[in-house]
Amino acid sequence: MYQVEFVPCSSYQASELDNAVARLLGKYDFSGKKVLIKPNWLSYRRPEDLSSVHPQLLIAVTKYIHRHQASYIAIRETPGTQSIHDLVQQMR
Repeated sequence: MYQVEFVPCSSYQASELDNAVARLLGKYDFSGKKVLIKPNWLSYRRPEDLSSVHPQLLIAVTKYIHRHQASYIAIRETPGTQSIHDLVQQMR
């Protein structure tokens, strides 16, 4: 059984996201763990389009897990409409 959790966050400012991510992930122990993050990017959209994971949220989650001593963090994706290389290039 999977559990879905939500934490309110009023903006994508780093401090707001950091607090929300800490509230959401604070109960998990990442120390020494290998962590895979799959952001579910289908194709590039501007962050304000709200059709994909906001880049600032991905950064906040990754930084939190890193600060909490994960031994390895991987971000993996297989977008359905374009290559991951093209997707990242468009995000720059």
